Amino acid sequence: MADDIKNRFDEDEDFSPDLISLTDDDGNEQDFEVLDALELNGNTYIALIPINEDGSDNEDGEYVVLRVDTDEENNEEYYSTIDDDDEFDAVVAAFNEDLNGEYDLQN
Repeated sequence: MADDIKNRFDEDEDFSPDLISLTDDDGNEQDFEVLDALELNGNTYIALIPINEDGSDNEDGEYVVLRVDTDEENNEEYYSTIDDDDEFDAVVAAFNEDLNGEYDLQN
């Protein structure tokens, strides 16, 4: 029976975390690990967890949610905060379900 079980992971696949660096309005740079991404109502959203300055994971369990938007002029993706309360609540609920409550939303 064990011979019938196929490993769902490709041996050559890289399992290192997806990291991105974002700069806030004050010019401060912060590194994040991408926890999850989802599509909801025609938009794509990402959940990020801040990485500490020493490179360790943030152990607070708090995450940040951003919408992935596309610049129509040059077709480049960028991240936006979610200003609409109803949209924000729906996205957070979807991520909480996906992440099984493992993390708390960082306000």
